[in-house]
Amino acid sequence: MIIHHNIVSINIIGHQTRNHNAQSKVLEKLSSGFQVNRAGDDAAGLAISEKMRGQIRGLQMASKNIQDGISLVDVAEGGLHEIHSLLHRMRELSVQAANDTLTKEDRQLVQNEIDQLKQSIDNIAKNTNFNGIHLLNVKKDPSYYDQYFQSIDDELLIPPIDEEDLPANLVPMRFYHIRQEELGINILWDHYGVEYNGDLLVIVGQDGVIRYDGTNWSKGAVLKNMDGDEITLGSNYFKDVVWDEDNRQFVAVSNQGGVFVSEDAYEWKQTIPDIVLESPYTGIEISSIASNGSAYVAVGWKQTGAYGNNLKIYMTMYSSTDLKTWDEMAVPNDGTNRRIVDVIWNEETDEFFVSGTSLTGVSSDGVIWEFRKPISGTFSSVAYGNGKYVAVTGYGTLGKIYYSTDGINWSDDTEFIGPSITNSPLNKVRWTGGHFVIVGSETLGHAISLDGETWIRVPSNYWNNGLYDVVSMGDHFIAVGDAVTNNSGIYISGPYDLDSLLLMMQTVVATRVLKRLNKILY
Repeated sequence: MIIHHNIVSINIIGHQTRNHNAQSKVLEKLSSGFQVNRAGDDAAGLAISEKMRGQIRGLQMASKNIQDGISLVDVAEGGLHEIHSLLHRMRELSVQAANDTLTKEDRQLVQNEIDQLKQSIDNIAKNTNFNGIHLLNVKKDPSYYDQYFQSIDDELLIPPIDEEDLPANLVPMRFYHIRQEELGINILWDHYGVEYNGDLLVIVGQDGVIRYDGTNWSKGAVLKNMDGDEITLGSNYFKDVVWDEDNRQFVAVSNQGGVFVSEDAYEWKQTIPDIVLESPYTGIEISSIASNGSAYVAVGWKQTGAYGNNLKIYMTMYSSTDLKTWDEMAVPNDGTNRRIVDVIWNEETDEFFVSGTSLTGVSSDGVIWEFRKPISGTFSSVAYGNGKYVAVTGYGTLGKIYYSTDGINWSDDTEFIGPSITNSPLNKVRWTGGHFVIVGSETLGHAISLDGETWIRVPSNYWNNGLYDVVSMGDHFIAVGDAVTNNSGIYISGPYDLDSLLLMMQTVVATRVLKRLNKILY
């Protein structure tokens, strides 16, 4: 048997096939641009290549996310810029309204524009969003959380700003006590009220009357009764003092209801004598007074029995339209251990407003009253400004802040920048210097707000002292309270202006936006 073959041709075909395969691989590498196209080319190299390719694509997507985040911040910044401009305009209007040449109607027109600006700010905060994500009203619009972060707690998304996160310019705004050697007077007892009329600062309490004229501190007063004879308060003391702009005089009330007036806070003339109690009442404490120039209203409580199991406390309120005698007003005392603690005159609504245990009341003349029951606790103080009432609790309860636009419906849906104050009894809230300011126990420090809803807490720099009243004097706040050894009970804050507060608000909002952005990116 003969087998025909052609070894030369077979060899040629084999070499041609190998060359073709090699050429195909070279062309594949050239056309794809990759040295390794399959595991057969280089198994280890392919594994390294795919790992690097995954990292590159991830970085590319991260870069795209960063650009989206930058766009989000740009949108938020635009909204903040518009709000900042509106707030500056509101400040201009507030300064304009302080001009004594304006009539009540002029001030109402100014207030109308401020109300419109506030509405514009609310609209900007409500409508500023990026891809449906609301940026400036996070707290009131939880849909973003519900949609994207159902399993993440809000505290993890936007945690409260700690004290160390607050702007550095908060530090000098703390209250610092004024030492007795700086005052140049000797102080032994506590202070309960403070008032400033633009020229003279007046402090009243168990240590008598203290004055500051911008240069010197002085202590002492001359008191005269209704017959013009000099008298003393004895064991009694002034509990509160207000400035009566219409009659250009200070009005002070004692804890027993006696009313004194003075133009210079040194010579005081009694206009209403102390309240004479009738059986079964054994004691009285007047805590606050307000005046509209033609009427006084004083509030407090009366007691029966003595301290111990037999002591019972009842709300009491007095009105005077002749500025000579008190008329006791009927108060719905449906229970014991109830107090009326504070009263203010609201120039905007032309009403007296009282607050106490489960009760508020309004009156245009101090005689005819409409009473309401807003909460189950005790409003220890109330203030009005910027179109809102703000009230705080403190008597027998931990501190809480409420606000209301009509004095009837109250909300405690407030927000704090910095540590909360819910564990601190709150003694006083005032609208002063274009701000709401709250003071209370030594653990509080003080808190400040423009709208009564969002508050900045400035931590305390004092110990073992409670504060009972506060007032704006220029670009500082003056607070008064307990006087203890080597402590005058008089405190002053560092410079505190509206621009600083606006800057802090913007810083806080920006910080929260950045924290949200951090969650989105990572």
